[in-house]
Amino acid sequence: MKLTSYGKTITALYQAKNAQGTNVKCIATFNKNSNGGPIIIGDMTKNKCNVLAIIGQNNPIPILLDQNFTRCDFTYNEIQALKEVFC
Repeated sequence: MKLTSYGKTITALYQAKNAQGTNVKCIATFNKNSNGGPIIIGDMTKNKCNVLAIIGQNNPIPILLDQNFTRCDFTYNEIQALKEVFC
């Protein structure tokens, strides 16, 4: 995954397999001011990092999570449980 930062925007470029098993390039854009950006694991300055993502039952392409857990359709209780684990 490659993270690029442009002022208020963070862009994550990554590859995944789609439902047909073909590798596809994916792009996720985050606004630093509105959702805090992706949850980064590792050292971003040395390009040795990953981001936290989930995969749905019907969609094999990972959805990168943001720090406020608003990119997915989580319930309030699910968001609170995630915050307890990760924050």
